[in-house]
Amino acid sequence: MVEVLATCRLLRALPKKVHGTRSLKCLNRGKSLVIHTQVGQLEGMPEPFARIEKLTPAADRLRADILRLNLPVRGRWAVAVSGGRDSMSLLAMLAEIRARTHWPTSLELEVWHVHHGRAGAPLDPQAHAVAEVAASPNPQVEFRDRAEQLVKTWSNTWGLNFCSFHVEPTRESEEAWREARWAVFQAQQAPVWLAHHREDLLETRLMRLMRGTGPQGLRSMTAWNPESQAVRPVLDWTPEELHAGGEASASALSPVSERLAYLHDPQNFLGQDLRARFRRELWPCLEALRPGATAAMARSFDLIVDALEAGVLENQQTWPQVLSRSRLMLISSAQAERSLYAWLSDRELSISRSQIGEVLKRLAQAEKNFEFAVAGLRWSVRGDDLTCEPIGNRVAKAPISTPISTPSSTSDIAPAGER
Repeated sequence: MVEVLATCRLLRALPKKVHGTRSLKCLNRGKSLVIHTQVGQLEGMPEPFARIEKLTPAADRLRADILRLNLPVRGRWAVAVSGGRDSMSLLAMLAEIRARTHWPTSLELEVWHVHHGRAGAPLDPQAHAVAEVAASPNPQVEFRDRAEQLVKTWSNTWGLNFCSFHVEPTRESEEAWREARWAVFQAQQAPVWLAHHREDLLETRLMRLMRGTGPQGLRSMTAWNPESQAVRPVLDWTPEELHAGGEASASALSPVSERLAYLHDPQNFLGQDLRARFRRELWPCLEALRPGATAAMARSFDLIVDALEAGVLENQQTWPQVLSRSRLMLISSAQAERSLYAWLSDRELSISRSQIGEVLKRLAQAEKNFEFAVAGLRWSVRGDDLTCEPIGNRVAKAPISTPISTPSSTSDIAPAGER
């Protein structure tokens, strides 16, 4: 009883929380007294992912995406790393964020690598941490062994837990490998980070278009899918932005400015699946015909999908007075900007793009109930409800462009397209 009273006094003495919930229950179970308590963030404690040191620009952009997605920050996050340039770049930026921000103590960052097939003879990781795959009688098997050891070496360098899963698909195909990877990931029951970027999204959309699809298929991948636990924070990044960010983070984390090592998957050059042929044949051909064609196609698909999603709410005639904060945080930054603009335009309120960016930055905070002022508007957040009203005698202005609305639901977007 003395210990219980002392514990109760200690809990009462804790400083007031900034957000979250706190409950204290004493349940009498026979001779023992059990105390259940959940304490939110305490006053004076830093916000999750608050900067300790200056981040490289790309890592800071990724940090903002983490806050916007409002991901669970307990348990573990896993980065799926193949050893290729995309996933190694994402891993480097997350490693920098982990090292230079207030990373939640309740959250572990792990590295997951899936090896497709049996491992070969042990290799020297230092000798094989290079950018090109050497000539080999079986380059795909050679790549798999070298990639596993490369990812393990860099995980150890950055102090991250490394997990390797060996799977043997029943057939050699992109689809079979994808299914094998996802069987492994979903069995672990943790959010898995994937380095799919703008061109990956373009490839998925074009493949579905070639096979025949409707609006649902074109929506394709999302930044965060709670159902599949897939996190794709760089879908609106170009490959060049992703790779430059990874190089910068690797240099920032190394005292000797070591370059980020990665391997080129020979499947991208030797494979006969659609993705491989897109990269080997279609994209170079399109760029030769019209430079910038692939980037223009990616933008066109974005506009088409946004227009399709806008049509979902067209029959409602007007926007609701209250927006869902969580839904706004789940869609891409560009979609969130257009959605906020459309919502305000429907109410004959105007706001600049930079001011919308500031609003989204404020909404990414961890607090559940707060208010702030931007663009002469008072914004109020109460749980998931977002509202805003003019301050004083602010005069409403007509919108300057046609609004594009948010999707009515993000949970129905198919999680297919993982590779």
